[in-house]
Amino acid sequence: MSVGYGAVADEILANGPGAERHREPGRRTLVRRGDDLLRRLEQLNLEAYTPARPAQPVVGDRRVVRLPPDLAQAVNNLLAEVGLAVRRLRTTADGLDAVWAAQRRLLGQPDEEE
Repeated sequence: MSVGYGAVADEILANGPGAERHREPGRRTLVRRGDDLLRRLEQLNLEAYTPARPAQPVVGDRRVVRLPPDLAQAVNNLLAEVGLAVRRLRTTADGLDAVWAAQRRLLGQPDEEE
């Protein structure tokens, strides 16, 4: 059985520590926005490893995937809304770290930044 990000987030929000605080509608919207950003960032990473042509092999080295400015802005907006400092986001790895930090804050998990 496959469970999506949204279902997992809803369950954590409903039953996790401090569940009453997470029942706020605005917080749910932020969690869903964070989930959407994670999906977009992961898609960029996947596309970077997909060869342009079937005959073109993918080299085994790790690739650096640049973060588009609009996606960097969306991630920084999420950070600001959850009370974290905005970051200089250059790569998808930077973006993923930032969204995960925001999600930890939203879901009541300890912040690594503090």
